[in-house]
Amino acid sequence: MVHPPAGSPAIIVSDRLTVDPQHAPAANANVYLASTETIEQVAGDVSIVWRDLLTSAAGIQAEQTLRQHVRSVMTEHGCLPTQVIDRLTQNRIRPGA
Repeated sequence: MVHPPAGSPAIIVSDRLTVDPQHAPAANANVYLASTETIEQVAGDVSIVWRDLLTSAAGIQAEQTLRQHVRSVMTEHGCLPTQVIDRLTQNRIRPGA
């Protein structure tokens, strides 16, 4: 079995954005709660990026220019991996971690 890298965030997706304060301290420090609304927003932004890239990247021949364009479009819509992680890790379950 392959395990995720140490310290990787674990995201629980739920419409219920509260955790019983009695149980929250038992959560690992890397466990976060994300709303279905947040997931829908990320998915919508990814869809926009994909459509943009399908229409705009076809005419770009130079690999470096294409890489810059992809990075720019993803950055603009908050879809770089680091940006998505930031969006999903706003609500840590364990208090004070």
